[in-house]
Amino acid sequence: MVQCYGEDTGEQIVAGCGELHIEICLKELEFMHAKIPIIKSDPVVTYKETVLDRSSQVCLAKSANKHNRLYAICEPLGEELCKAIENGDISIKDD
Repeated sequence: MVQCYGEDTGEQIVAGCGELHIEICLKELEFMHAKIPIIKSDPVVTYKETVLDRSSQVCLAKSANKHNRLYAICEPLGEELCKAIENGDISIKDD
């Protein structure tokens, strides 16, 4: 199973279950279906985790000029937000 979508730049994104999976899908697309060369970039591999509980420590990030500080903790998303993401009401492409 792969996910395919287009970007505003005209770039077509093919997302799958790993680098080898995508490589096989693109080979099939190129040689069996499109029968033309496809220009491909190097794959981008993302790493995803989940949060189960509120973090026990506060993290600090400073701006380059060291005048701004950002303190953050981590906690799971709320149930309503999770359902909105699953239903497609909220997308990674949204602001």
